[in-house]
Amino acid sequence: MRILFHCKQATTPRQLTRALTSVVVTYTVTDQCNRTATCTQTFTIQPPLPTITCPAGQTVQCIADIQPLVNAQITAFSTAGVTSACGFSFTVTSNYTPPTDPCATSVVVTYTVTDQCNRTATCTTDIHYPTAAANYYLPGWSNSFSA
Repeated sequence: MRILFHCKQATTPRQLTRALTSVVVTYTVTDQCNRTATCTQTFTIQPPLPTITCPAGQTVQCIADIQPLVNAQITAFSTAGVTSACGFSFTVTSNYTPPTDPCATSVVVTYTVTDQCNRTATCTTDIHYPTAAANYYLPGWSNSFSA
């Protein structure tokens, strides 16, 4: 007596979503006498978290130069510096707001990547800028100080 087995997969692959953390596959085997047996297999899906790598700190001349720099970096993250698992789409945002203290000399910008499963990762970078005092010239004084 020869027995032939045909295996059918009862589920079809689906796009991963936030709600989908496992897939149960049911296998059915049917012999030539039409007798069947089934079993299930559970696949747990654990895609890695997104990652983001910030650029090194930078120096600009004016506070007004920071927002364009932050915007350019957010755009640059679409091609480099961010990894997202399983082809997930992602967005990058920053927490930058212009400083209210005109004497401050730097700001810390935090960038956050959020993938389509609403998982996040962050990185920070420092942006330095001179104070107005560093631009004064006092006749008769050495102008070799820095703020």
